[in-house]
Amino acid sequence: MNDTILVTFEADCARHDLRYATDAGKINRELGWKRWHSLETGLRETVNWYLEHEPGITEVTSGEYCNWIAKRHAVCGRIDGRGEVTTKTRR
Repeated sequence: MNDTILVTFEADCARHDLRYATDAGKINRELGWKRWHSLETGLRETVNWYLEHEPGITEVTSGEYCNWIAKRHAVCGRIDGRGEVTTKTRR
């Protein structure tokens, strides 16, 4: 493995995080979109959903779901040590 550092870290600028703010004005004007939940409510509901569906999420992230899909679609899929899916078609 090459130990060369390819990332250069820079000091943060004042007010750096402000450029990541979102503005829903355009989507509201052009598509009539409005949010359904506040950020707090949306985060709470998202976390609760993941907690309620933990067994299914574990199956997907462990590779079990990939193996289930592979069996049903005649594709052999495996997740390697780096977490990448490798596939090959069965004959």
